[in-house]
Amino acid sequence: MSTHYPTPQELGIRTPFYLSAKDFEMGFLQALKGKSLNSKGESELNWSFTSGYKMGTIVLNEWD
Repeated sequence: MSTHYPTPQELGIRTPFYLSAKDFEMGFLQALKGKSLNSKGESELNWSFTSGYKMGTIVLNEWD
């Protein structure tokens, strides 16, 4: 079974110009999948990634 997770762009969320769009989206999708920030496989947590993760958690809270 395949699950489609929306990207920030599909939800109308723009990535700030000073952040990496790729890392922002990776963090956003990690939050939507319910994974923690300490998950193995994400060895480098940068500002763009954590900002995307925070935005993803906000979206999840709005969906509830």
